[in-house]
Amino acid sequence: PLAKRRRTEILIALMALEIIFAFSYLGFIIIPPISITTMHLLVMIAAMILGTRESVAVSLVFALTSMWQAGVSGVQYSDLIFSPIQSGEPLNSLLLNSARLIGGFAAGELFKLCFARKRKHVYLCIALTTLAATWIFGTLTYLFMALLFPKTGVTVSMALMAWIEPSNLAVYVGITAILLLISIFFVLFMCKYVLKAD
Repeated sequence: PLAKRRRTEILIALMALEIIFAFSYLGFIIIPPISITTMHLLVMIAAMILGTRESVAVSLVFALTSMWQAGVSGVQYSDLIFSPIQSGEPLNSLLLNSARLIGGFAAGELFKLCFARKRKHVYLCIALTTLAATWIFGTLTYLFMALLFPKTGVTVSMALMAWIEPSNLAVYVGITAILLLISIFFVLFMCKYVLKAD
């Protein structure tokens, strides 16, 4: 287990990176006509190497930066709904952003189950957990949009079924694979850093 000081250092680093991602091109991958967020990557890393509380903390930064960006630079209605000020429905916007926190909690609990006992194929477990957690993140956001902001045109059925459409599934699996590779590299790097530092 990591020492408390190390855990705090890693958590602060991940929260700082989340802010950097939010306000730079690192937070989004543009594949016209869609924009895919990479913001939940750092939540996954926190869930994987630190735990549920820390992944929720990083998710909170994710939610707060989403609200800030929507309020400052949001143009389309689908962006403005994330801002309690710009949406005109502050409570619904706060509930929508809470999907980030729920996603962070779910990721932490899923990784806790993954690492609950020694596994022969640990990276397969990490891959499946990352896929599941990424699906939960996306689906929760769409579900909350469908329920709280029906004017977006998003429906509950769309939220549940969008990821199994061939085009979306290909992008989804591809991005998740990239996130997995980055996560594994990051974990190996952090383990090396921790071992050297200790």
